[in-house]
Amino acid sequence: MKIYFEAYSGIAGDMVIGSLLDLGASKEKLIHAINSLDIQEKYELVFDRVKKNGIAAYNFDVILETKEHEHNHKCSHGHHHHEHSHTNLEKVYQIIDSTDLSDYVKQNAKNIFHIIAVAESKAHGVDINEVHFHEVGAVDSIIDIVGTCVLLEDLGVSEIYSSQIYEGTGFVKCAHGNMPVPVPAVINIASEHGIKINIIDEIGEHITPTGAAILANFANKKQITSYTPKKIGLGAGNKNFSKTTNILRAIILQEEENDSTIKTAKSVDLQMIETNIDDCCSEILGYLMEKLQDICLDAFYTPIYMKKNRPAYKLSVLCNKNDVAKVEGIIFRQTTTIGVRKYDVQRDMLQREIESFVYNGLELFVKVAFFENESYIYPEYESAKLLSEKLDLPIKKTYDIIINEYLKKAGLFIN
Repeated sequence: MKIYFEAYSGIAGDMVIGSLLDLGASKEKLIHAINSLDIQEKYELVFDRVKKNGIAAYNFDVILETKEHEHNHKCSHGHHHHEHSHTNLEKVYQIIDSTDLSDYVKQNAKNIFHIIAVAESKAHGVDINEVHFHEVGAVDSIIDIVGTCVLLEDLGVSEIYSSQIYEGTGFVKCAHGNMPVPVPAVINIASEHGIKINIIDEIGEHITPTGAAILANFANKKQITSYTPKKIGLGAGNKNFSKTTNILRAIILQEEENDSTIKTAKSVDLQMIETNIDDCCSEILGYLMEKLQDICLDAFYTPIYMKKNRPAYKLSVLCNKNDVAKVEGIIFRQTTTIGVRKYDVQRDMLQREIESFVYNGLELFVKVAFFENESYIYPEYESAKLLSEKLDLPIKKTYDIIINEYLKKAGLFIN
């Protein structure tokens, strides 16, 4: 199942949960998951429907009991809060790991909190292990993040896409005082994960750190330009804006016929051109290869022995039939050969796509190939090299890092 989040009025954790419940995700599984969390504070879960500018939407909220009612305030998540004891990342991980939830839920929930912790550490200039969560680490945020993972798993979501996200202006009052909108954690998440923020003429916070981190962890970076909606879920936010409607739409996409068919290799008729060269210097052969790369599909040398045991090279060039004359012209002009041989070949090629994502401030590229019901991920060499130089790691390790980060950003579970 593929889901598209339409976040024109921002995104927050409670809005994501509301939209997924509205799509039919299990309320019972959500409640079971929340009850399995080792949460000491008393809270009340709200499940109801509200109207936002006349549009009916599912409202999910977490109300925490307070001893002193006057200490209640609204923070960046839009929930009611009182002063919580500070919670660090290790404690959050312990709460998540203590549950009986699936590995998919635990791993993705911890990934989302890690994304937020990195953003908060940059914002406050402290080590990630010294980050003390306030609103972001509070009870309702743990519920929002774990709950989102539980509901995505329940719906069987395999791919998540998102519109560009939209943010207001002004300031928001948080535990650290008045902060500019977008808040520092949201800005840092967007910078780290290549998320584009559109600023709209509307006072108030539309994007919370939790909402941004959910997209950073799950959403595919590919932008969808058209789709056929199969089912729509609306999640209500707790804000009332004058120019926008505070809802998040989650849309189950109709699977196109091409998406549901088994992918096979595509056959293409090509031409192979070959020649043996034994009287050309290596500089010329190197230059020839550079010239051929601009026009051919593949080109390579094979060491061979010719008459009188002279060492030589066999040049093989694979190209489209329309380019045969151009390839021959390059070979005859640049080398000493006086003849070539050519023959038809058929190449079976897997369907593949080049995808990119941002990690550690770098735009990295992977090639994804498809065959039948499987996909294969191949990091591009230049990306692995770039990351190796920045992190000062062996390139064989950066290949693994790129694959793992791509899987996380595609919303796929990894061990």
